[in-house]
Amino acid sequence: MLGRLFSFALSLLLLALSVAAQAVEAVPAAMPWTSLSPAQQQVLAPLAASWNEYPPKQQVRLVAVANHYPSMKPEEKQRVDMRLKHWASMSKEDRIRARNNYRKVQQLPPEKREQVKQQLKQAHAKKLAEKAAHPADKPAAAPTPAPAAQPAAVPPQPAPAH
Repeated sequence: MLGRLFSFALSLLLLALSVAAQAVEAVPAAMPWTSLSPAQQQVLAPLAASWNEYPPKQQVRLVAVANHYPSMKPEEKQRVDMRLKHWASMSKEDRIRARNNYRKVQQLPPEKREQVKQQLKQAHAKKLAEKAAHPADKPAAAPTPAPAAQPAAVPPQPAPAH
């Protein structure tokens, strides 16, 4: 009986070690930018400058997006392009904040999560509408210079008497 118990415990230990070894192997290695194919680099171009700062797990996810890109519909491609450009333009602190907010939303119950998503969509739509109504990007029109003033006619002065 003791032998069986020992054998069972040893089997569990070996199973646990096997699972732990697989978990360690599951962590991907960093992927240098130069290891990406030209097609992947083209899709992920907005992230090129900061590529090496991304954790390997995120690099793997981004490469998966780049691999799926050719089969996307045009509107999906446009959305991916826009999001990658936006993400690349964010500061490191903003990206961390965005990830944390995403994690918080994912932990919400499904109904509340959907409510938050709708609120974010409405806020984004409102922001886009305001931007369209008041484009701050357009430079103000240069003021039209006033026509050059004509010098006033000066009446001839009599010659000084000597």
